[in-house]
Amino acid sequence: GRSHTESSMRFDMSNCGRIARLATQREPTMTPWEELSAEEREDLIHDAMAFYFCECVKIGDVSAAHRTFVSMRSTEGWTRGPKNIEARTSPLIAPWTELDESGQRRQSALYDAARETVDVTLRFTHPLN
Repeated sequence: GRSHTESSMRFDMSNCGRIARLATQREPTMTPWEELSAEEREDLIHDAMAFYFCECVKIGDVSAAHRTFVSMRSTEGWTRGPKNIEARTSPLIAPWTELDESGQRRQSALYDAARETVDVTLRFTHPLN
């Protein structure tokens, strides 16, 4: 059978996919999920992971969650620049205050979807009696 860790990882990845899709549905400045290439979808799901696993999601601080995102992506070799998945450059690798409006809206959409997903997940996995 599958290990608990393997099942847990699959559950987490499923939640990150949900966050990415929700963000694209709710934020009009983002490219709709259906129009993203497989590579772009995978990249967006990876971005969602930073918000999903960030402790800041529980305290309501989008700028702190964005710092976690920047830190995670920087550790993976991403740098600031025009969006280019292959070159690992993104205009989002910047302090929150330096993001343009669409960048802040994109990150906020991922953050809000992550908060909602974490909240639902906690209620599902730890229901009140």
